[in-house]
Amino acid sequence: MSRLHRVAAVPARLHAVLGAPGVIIGLLSLLSFGFGLVVLVDEYHRPIQTGRKALHRIIAGWPRMDDYLGYTLVDHARRWRGASGEDRARAEGRLRTSLADLGDELSSRDARFRLIRVVALDLGPRGGPALATWRPESGLASGVDQATDHLLLTDAEGPSPPVELAVSYRVAPEIADAVSDVETSYHRLLLALLGLSGYSLLCLGYMVLHARAQRERIAREAAAAVTLDLADRTCHELGNVAFVVANERRNLASHIELLERFVAEDADAHAAAGRRAGLDPSTASRFEHALRREYADRGIDPEFELRGSAIIARDICRQIAVCSGYIALTVRELDGYLKRTTLPVELAPLALDECLDDALALLAPRLEAAEARVERVADGGAWPRVLADRRLLIHALVNLIKNAVEAATSAGTAPVVRISARLEGATAELSVSDNGPGIPPGERRRVFEPGYSSKGSGRGLGLAIVRESIAAQGGSLELATGTEGGTEFRIVLPLG
Repeated sequence: MSRLHRVAAVPARLHAVLGAPGVIIGLLSLLSFGFGLVVLVDEYHRPIQTGRKALHRIIAGWPRMDDYLGYTLVDHARRWRGASGEDRARAEGRLRTSLADLGDELSSRDARFRLIRVVALDLGPRGGPALATWRPESGLASGVDQATDHLLLTDAEGPSPPVELAVSYRVAPEIADAVSDVETSYHRLLLALLGLSGYSLLCLGYMVLHARAQRERIAREAAAAVTLDLADRTCHELGNVAFVVANERRNLASHIELLERFVAEDADAHAAAGRRAGLDPSTASRFEHALRREYADRGIDPEFELRGSAIIARDICRQIAVCSGYIALTVRELDGYLKRTTLPVELAPLALDECLDDALALLAPRLEAAEARVERVADGGAWPRVLADRRLLIHALVNLIKNAVEAATSAGTAPVVRISARLEGATAELSVSDNGPGIPPGERRRVFEPGYSSKGSGRGLGLAIVRESIAAQGGSLELATGTEGGTEFRIVLPLG
């Protein structure tokens, strides 16, 4: 029991050392650091890996291209492997001729639209000397940016080793540069997020490790002043990194626009190249049709895959923009709470459903982890427009929805959050209710008091800050009993 008592006393000790602002910063830092590590492990090399997989599917189809007699390099490799004596020598000659024809065909394609430049083709038994090699006449030298794909042309059964084709190639500089720029911006975003969280954790860890020495050297008032000063500087650094994240998000968006432009203008460039080369329109059209047919036979669609990747990256940019805005607002609110100042309020007509979309996007990982169901209902099917500050309203919705999920989870039930909106004269009423156990009647009057919380010490600032921010927008926040017996909070705002 003594060990359990020590573990249970850890939150109280942290609160005594850091205070409520420090605990909030610590929780935000831990969540950000954990999120950054998960993304870093799962997504760090995804741009390069996706590109290499796409290129491998393209290259894997080359050995199966028919020559003028209808045979492929795979057919010649199988014949050579199964032949013996003089037949084997003749099969080896045909194998070399087929490899040379394949290399010449690859090198003769229009260089202006070439995604891959082949450096070398080496064909032979796996682990043995090469039977045939091909090098382009231009004499491309090998380099650090060169990649090699090994393609198995025959099966591994039988006494002799299987035949393997090694394709050494380079990616076109334009494509490589675009992918490199996207990857660089992506890595900068991850490193900025980890640096932000790591700096906060280091500051808080320093305070915890030296708390006993501080209590012995200075009085309680001086320790409180040091804590506030450190929190203020941490807020400053958080704001700087949030700015870096937002700026790199814009850089990533510009690179995505470049990729989309390449996809959009590729077809026109093909047509213009055909006219410049003097090709008959019908011939050019047949070539385009044959090219699309060839891609389809190989199971690839470059335009669809590139456009789909751009759409996914656009969604990532939107998520980064929403998260960075939320972090910046949280820092501003915390800084204002520490300094006892009010945030500037920028009122404008807003669509409630759009603000709700952004709040749910911020909480998507939490909702998915808790297996929470969100129900959205608006009287008459139309969501009203209100006069409010967008950032403050989204921040309030995030806090209320998060509290609703935590209330239901603590009771051991599957969270169901119901969000409804209705008109009430010249105002709009937005309700957020849950299916949790509700708040005991004796504690309902204290829920908006700073420092009060039913979830343990070190909390209790969220609802107080939300109520102040809603009041600053000319509205009100009220507590009611939900239809399913849980808790319901009602935000009342003027119509916009």
